[in-house]
Amino acid sequence: MSELNAPKILVVDDSSVIRQTLARKLKDLGACVTLASDGAEGFEKACANEFDLVITDIEMPKMDGYSLCVNLKKEERTKAIPVIILSSLDTEKDIEKGFRVGASAYVAKADALNELPETIERILEKASFYKARTILVVDDSVTIRSVVKNALGKIGVPDTILLKPGRLTDSEYERIKQHPVAGATIFAPIKTLTDIVPIILYHHERVDGKGYPEGLKGNKIPFWARATAVADTYHALTSDRPYRKGMDHDKALQIIEEVRGTQLCPDCIDLFLKWAETPKSQKTRCCELPAGLAL
Repeated sequence: MSELNAPKILVVDDSSVIRQTLARKLKDLGACVTLASDGAEGFEKACANEFDLVITDIEMPKMDGYSLCVNLKKEERTKAIPVIILSSLDTEKDIEKGFRVGASAYVAKADALNELPETIERILEKASFYKARTILVVDDSVTIRSVVKNALGKIGVPDTILLKPGRLTDSEYERIKQHPVAGATIFAPIKTLTDIVPIILYHHERVDGKGYPEGLKGNKIPFWARATAVADTYHALTSDRPYRKGMDHDKALQIIEEVRGTQLCPDCIDLFLKWAETPKSQKTRCCELPAGLAL
């Protein structure tokens, strides 16, 4: 797992033994781990940093896990962070309360090392799904359109290649393949664009592992990059290019179906098709890219 793609996980537990055990396990899974010894410290760190997931105990001094979850869900900055409650309290009443305060999952400590990897993967995938959906169908408050339009497609790639009417040579294609890395390198230091960097870097990967720049395969490709790849493919097929006219909607969908499971993610295609079938009046505006732009 690349550093850009590593999930950032906050572990909150008053037991140093459990904190260190979980930290080792999560690091083995490729995560970046931050530790906190009680709910109050955990809340402070969650508000001051960016996390993809919080794993918390219940019984802790200063602020228990239930209160931590409630406080996280109240704050605009932290309310979208999924929370896994990890506790030795595993009665039906305890579990019900955990979900009531906003937890995404409840795992018994006795089963933690066995259950956590699958639970974490499922929750992060779900969170990624909603990020991808937000990116596929964006409104005026999202800055992705201007970032992509003004910079991405032209980084390191001359117009003589972008607008070439004929087939690219091998060297020209290699030049095109450099632009995701160039774009990600430029935007990586900008904290407000943290979520966009993996999209820039990985949206030309293929689920069969034959894409670029890293040749990632299947779920190793971030979900929102896989989703963006579907939208980008549709746009490329339906837009006029110097060397051909754009296809109609039905033909573009037919071609997208033909690369299901090889070039494009099946789940993301299903998501896109569901959006495509939504009546126009129920859609928010979709991100548009100018012809000739290499996303």
